Amino acid sequence: MRRKETLYCTNHFQKSNSPQASESSIQRLTYLENQPFVEMEEWFDEFRNPASSLFFRDYDNLFGTLHTVMMNPKERLFKTVIAGGEEVITIHFQDWINGGTVNNRNISVML
Repeated sequence: MRRKETLYCTNHFQKSNSPQASESSIQRLTYLENQPFVEMEEWFDEFRNPASSLFFRDYDNLFGTLHTVMMNPKERLFKTVIAGGEEVITIHFQDWINGGTVNNRNISVML
């Protein structure tokens, strides 16, 4: 989905062995398409927020939020967080290329 100069990529099931997964996926895509332009950081927070319409917990039907990822090529920035987690891992690629270290090399989670 393209908004202004930003391309947003999200996972959606248009066909699935689970009708619930397809229905929830279409619901999420419709929600996204009907929103005004939102900055990338705001979408990142919206996707990772358990109270959001974009966050799903239907793990028994193989449809649930596992993680949220954001990549911003212009700023050479990568962010990720485990579903419902508070610890956001941020990597500034330019800093890393210049010899900086990346903290949080390991992620552990129990769902």
